[in-house]
Amino acid sequence: MAILYGFGDLELTTTDLTTNVLLPIPGIEFEINADSDKKVARFYNKGEIQVAGSKVVERTYSIKLGIEAINWLQMQLAFGELAQTVASVALPELRYATVPSASPYEIEDADISTTDVLCTITTRGAWGEAGPLARVTEAPATRQFQVNTADDKLIFNAAQAGAIFAYRLFKTHSNLQAIGAGQVADVLDNFSFSGIGYGDEFQAGAKIVVPKLARASEPTLNIQDVTKLEIEFDLLTPPGKRKPYEIYAI
Repeated sequence: MAILYGFGDLELTTTDLTTNVLLPIPGIEFEINADSDKKVARFYNKGEIQVAGSKVVERTYSIKLGIEAINWLQMQLAFGELAQTVASVALPELRYATVPSASPYEIEDADISTTDVLCTITTRGAWGEAGPLARVTEAPATRQFQVNTADDKLIFNAAQAGAIFAYRLFKTHSNLQAIGAGQVADVLDNFSFSGIGYGDEFQAGAKIVVPKLARASEPTLNIQDVTKLEIEFDLLTPPGKRKPYEIYAI
């Protein structure tokens, strides 16, 4: 009798890139799922329908991988493409500040480079209800603000003195690694796979080899408690093989 109690050394290797890539997987979940379809011949036996013959005519296999030890490499694998370097990109940033209680009613921020700034008062106070301020190009009136790109400032009306507010600006970054950016990417869809299942029946484990895998799902990024990325792949049977996987006692 034996027990399979864990696995390790999981790896995917791309099979369709100009230069193929090895992707080791610190997996927490690994399943090979099998679905089958059968055809059944029936006949009447003294008024009851009974089965005369049954044959499985279709078998499909899939692998589900769950990853909790998430780093940048695992993110690329999960979301299906190799990261690429973006030379320059303006990304939104949310910041908080307080309008000075005395003149000048201005906030300086060196990252203010365009007028594309939004501003919202977040707390009700002497300045009125919480809510958005209107962006204007002239001196601001009550519940308005002005963006001064020459001096990297946000300028407010005296009526908003002491107001706590949030603002969103776009900060320019250079040479960032990115997934999902750009028009072209090295897509990670087709792989070979291997891993080891451990159990007390095997001296060094059961080696599992899958020559051909094709991506069958996109992961959900659910950030709560411990995030787990789940990916599913279809197992493809290569020409001349009986099954899409091989298992070796080593």
